[in-house]
Amino acid sequence: MDKRSGILVNLTLLEQNIKNLKGTQPAGSKFAAVVKADAYGHGALEVSSACVKYGADLLCFATAKEAIDILKSDIESPILIIGPLISDTLDIIVDFSLHQSVFLNEHILMLQKKAEEKNSEAFVHIKIDTGMNRTGVKEMDVFKSLLDTIIQCDRVVFEGMFTHFCVSDEADKSFSHSQIKKFNQFVDVARNHGFSPILHASNSGAIIDMPQYDFDFVRAGISMYGYYPSGDIICNNVVLQPIMTVYSHVVNINTLTVGESVSYGRTFIAKKETKIATIGIGYGDGFNRLLSSKGWVLIGGKKAVVVGRVCMDMIMVDITAIDDVKIGDDVIIIGKQGDEVITADDHAKICGTINYEIVLSFTQRLIREYIHA
Repeated sequence: MDKRSGILVNLTLLEQNIKNLKGTQPAGSKFAAVVKADAYGHGALEVSSACVKYGADLLCFATAKEAIDILKSDIESPILIIGPLISDTLDIIVDFSLHQSVFLNEHILMLQKKAEEKNSEAFVHIKIDTGMNRTGVKEMDVFKSLLDTIIQCDRVVFEGMFTHFCVSDEADKSFSHSQIKKFNQFVDVARNHGFSPILHASNSGAIIDMPQYDFDFVRAGISMYGYYPSGDIICNNVVLQPIMTVYSHVVNINTLTVGESVSYGRTFIAKKETKIATIGIGYGDGFNRLLSSKGWVLIGGKKAVVVGRVCMDMIMVDITAIDDVKIGDDVIIIGKQGDEVITADDHAKICGTINYEIVLSFTQRLIREYIHA
């Protein structure tokens, strides 16, 4: 056993997911890969490089600082910062010609000033709030004021405008349709002011279920990594395969007699002789503590249920019904072994959360390796 635990990221499956998602797009619509939050826990540098190689036209980050490793690399791709402008990133934005989302006049004025200092330009995408009520321009008079400010700022280039669906992954698409109707009203005003911005709206749910709203490009996040954003999505529209496998190893084997307990709090007490394997992964690695006595792993192609509380560095599982388990044996936390599969969706259901959070939760203690298979 040369590794305690780790993650395998299958770039061949990433390529196939991108190909399948792009297959839904009309001619002329481009593909943006959302690689924020360390590419949803998969590793931003390596995944970004692969995405560009496999046909992504644009990379999306939440902050400019998230993109620093990519900017230092030889990856050649436009970068859009979809999160709010942060004042201490102005130099990065202008120096590297990043495309920054804006929704306040002060955003535009700050970028204008910085671009003047550097005798350069600043490229912006105006975010329109059509129902998410998180960030973005919500009122038409505010939008018109933004346009007037841009007209006065000769260093600021109004390149695009966008919105974000909040329920595109639900079966009822009525609110999503209303969001686009509202978005188009803002688009008309921008065009009446003489602008021809690039338009984008679709996230994973919309790419799969509502390709009519693909506009100039789409922003693929969780779908690119092989997961559907919810159970309401019409999965038959696009075939996706998870690209992340999380693995660990058996580090010890114990046999409990009747009445003996395991882990903190003695929440599991053996009612019969029980064989226990200790696995080298815990909540310090991203194995959620809510999986205590509820989750399972795969050993020898069979399910082994977690017993007792998840520890920071280890979990214990019941291997009574699994023959020939040895110290050092491979353990699958998320992925496939034999005919059995565990997914981030399985973990999410137990923990009462979403697959996004599960794949994002695995910490840097788990070394990511990149394979083609």
